[in-house]
Amino acid sequence: MPRDIAARPPMTHVDRVTTPTLFLHGEDDDQAEQWFAALRERGAPVRPARYPGGSHLFILNGRPYRRVDCNERIVEWLQQWIPVDGGPVSPS
Repeated sequence: MPRDIAARPPMTHVDRVTTPTLFLHGEDDDQAEQWFAALRERGAPVRPARYPGGSHLFILNGRPYRRVDCNERIVEWLQQWIPVDGGPVSPS
């Protein structure tokens, strides 16, 4: 990736994003909220999971049950979007 692209904030690339995106973030993570809203506005497949009282690093310093929930959501999301039989994927 060229340095000039890597140095830009993610919001400058929002118009090019088409990948289904699962947002797992703390409620206090404003950057994740902005990114989620921008992707949703342009019609990209997105799903939020906000964790109360959490920051950007909620997964590192949050309660164990949040880590379990986070991992379960990741598995569910991947099962929805990654084909296991080589067939097309359709959102459920």
